Amino acid sequence: MACRNVALTAENTAAWQREIARIDKRLASRPTLAPRLRQRLQHRRAEVVEFLTANGQKAVPA
Repeated sequence: MACRNVALTAENTAAWQREIARIDKRLASRPTLAPRLRQRLQHRRAEVVEFLTANGQKAVPA
């Protein structure tokens, strides 16, 4: 995600959207995740959303 020379195709944008959905599902799971794991997943989700937004893509709403 640090590469400044990115060309997002429909396929890899969809893969990032699936990553967000997977994280959302994990965050909503029961039993509740350990605080550190929850924090890491939230941070990862924020990174993906920021990456998509910075590259003119729409991110999945939380």
